[in-house]
Order: sequence, then structure tokens, then C-alpha cells
Amino acid sequence: MNKTLSALMVVSVAAALLLGLAPGAALAQEQIIAPGDQIQVTVLGESDLTKRVIVDSQGKISLPLAGEVEVGGVGTSEAAARLRNKLTKYYKNPQVTVEVTEAAKRMVVVSGAVKTPGVYLIDPTTTVIAALTLAGGYTTEADLSKVTVTRGPRKDMVMNVDLNQFLSGAKPEENIALQSGDTVVVPEKNPVAGTVYVLGEVNQRGSFPLREGMTFREAVAAAGGVTGMADVNKVTIKHRDEAVGVPVDFAKANAGDPSANVALLSGDTIFVPAIETTGTFTIIGPVAKPGQYPTRANMYITDALAAAGGQTEIANLSSVRVTRVSGGKTQTIKVDISRISDGKTENVAVQPGDTILVGQKKPPMDKIRAGGLLLSLLFLLR
Repeated sequence: MNKTLSALMVVSVAAALLLGLAPGAALAQEQIIAPGDQIQVTVLGESDLTKRVIVDSQGKISLPLAGEVEVGGVGTSEAAARLRNKLTKYYKNPQVTVEVTEAAKRMVVVSGAVKTPGVYLIDPTTTVIAALTLAGGYTTEADLSKVTVTRGPRKDMVMNVDLNQFLSGAKPEENIALQSGDTVVVPEKNPVAGTVYVLGEVNQRGSFPLREGMTFREAVAAAGGVTGMADVNKVTIKHRDEAVGVPVDFAKANAGDPSANVALLSGDTIFVPAIETTGTFTIIGPVAKPGQYPTRANMYITDALAAAGGQTEIANLSSVRVTRVSGGKTQTIKVDISRISDGKTENVAVQPGDTILVGQKKPPMDKIRAGGLLLSLLFLLR
């Protein structure tokens, strides 16, 4: 070791001792001061200025002669330098040290696309990922590439954090350590851009959040789809600033055709009108929901079966009867629905007042009954 290096080390140790620090303490990682911390300010040789103070909510402290000094968000050495700069007006080369004697409870705010947004207590080692864990984890809508951390007494320091880079192992430094007072915001991939309304013959009519790129078909799906009474040939979309709605080709939109399945704007209203009914018909027999249903224009017997939820396993579609009263006379029309699809039987139009009876298959004869019948026949033939 040469004499110059030895002399420098002696000077460094002497300076540390003069400032009341143990050798090597100057090299240790200093503590960042936060609002609520209790700090010890020491001005060498000035007992009136040496005291313990609490950092206020704005990150400031107040001392005689020095006045108001901002120390929140900086390390103890930087805080000492700021105080020393203030005191040079009154003292020549003042020797100032700052030490955190009692740290305040450190809190952060976590908001956005997390399961439990709120305020959480942290320790000095808490990172962004750890804070999200405290908040119950992030949701499926979270955009982890655009997380922000806002810091500083005036919230004027905004840091962008790409947690995808951290999770992939590409950039571990993205998972930064938090400080007291930080606000962590996790944005959504498709943020809410407004509100749309779906009214009329849908299963859950009302208002729905509009997300970026949301289409007509997605909005109707969010409303639970259309009801059995919906007239899908007369659906309209009305924009907020328009007096009347624009017709929508529901079949094309439902198939995803972009010419009809248009992207929505905030304030749009989708209206699904009810079909115009002309009376009622009744359907009974082995169908899912037997009962009375409204008759609409251009309604056929296959439509009536669909309105009743379709046939059950024991239904005999080749044996369907429509009973109709016309001009005081009762008419019975036999229909083989099983042959309509191949064009071999006409699809009968349904009229108000019709009663449709769906036939039932004959139950198969079980082996025990068949055996008993055979024994009875043999006995009679003896």
C-alpha cells in the first residue's frame, strides 16, 4: 500500500469520526426518508439546532434558522446537504448529520386491475410484485406491461414498470422496490371507454361498460342474448347524437360480418323490438315446455315446436295433429314433422287459436312382459 492511499484512508476515517459515524458507515446503503419518519438532526457544536423532528405529510421539516426544508423521498445524506446549505447563511462550514431514528408505518396504494384495491402496509424490501400480491393478485384484464408507480410528496415522479419483462426473466430490475406513499396503478388491457345500452327483447336489458373495440355482437352477448320474443329483423343501433336508430342485419352481425357487426361508440343504444303477435296457440304433448305461446306473422309448426323448447325423447314427430276452429267448424290437420326438413311434407302455418298435439312413441315391450304374454298364449293353446 503506497503512502498516498494510506493518507487518504486516514483522512476518510477521521472525517467519519468527526461526523459521529463509525468507520465504514458512510459506505452503507442509506435510508430514504418518508413522511411520518422521526429523524435526528445533529449540527455539530450547536445544541439549539440539534433535535429530533417528525417529517410532515408533505415530506418537510422545520428548524430554527434553516426554516422549512423538504427531506421526504431523499436519503439522509442528501437531507443533511440541504440543511447544511440553508445554514451556511449563518455558520461557516456547518457540520450536519441526519439519521432516521424511528421509521413511520410505510403505506402504498394499489389500484386498477387487481382483485382487492386499497392501502397496504409495506416494509423497505417490498417490490411492485409483492404489493400486487398484497392486493390479492392481478386480474385477467391486467396489462402488466404498463404498470405505473407514482412517487414523491407532490406525486410528480411517475415511473413506468413493465412487469412482463420481469416475469419473463429478461429484466429483473423492472420489479422495483417501493417507498412509503407510492401509488401503484395496474391498467386494464381493454379499458372501459364509456357505456352502451341494450334494451328490448334481451335477457338482461340495461347499461354495459364499453371496452375498446367492443362490437354489436359482443354487446348483445353481454346482455344475455335475445329472447324468444325478439324480432331480429327489426333491430336498430342509435348513436347518442342521432334522433333515430340505424337498422342492423342481425343474421350477418351474429355471424361476425364486419359490415353489420360494427364497433360501438360510447352512448350507443341497441334496441331489439318484440315480434308483433296476432294471438296465441297452444302446444301439448312430449315437448320441453308445453303451454300457450304468442302467434306471430309467418310462423310455422316447426317454429312453434322450437318456441316450446323442442321435443323430448319420447316424442313421435311423425304423429302431430293441429286442431283448428274456423267458421264454427273444427278441423284436424295431421303433420309429419320428421319429413318437413327433406321437403316431403309441407310446413304448416300456425294460426291464432291452434292447438298442437305432439304424439308419443309407444313404450317398448320389456322382456318380462313379453315372456308372460307368450306363456299365456301357450296355456290357451293347450
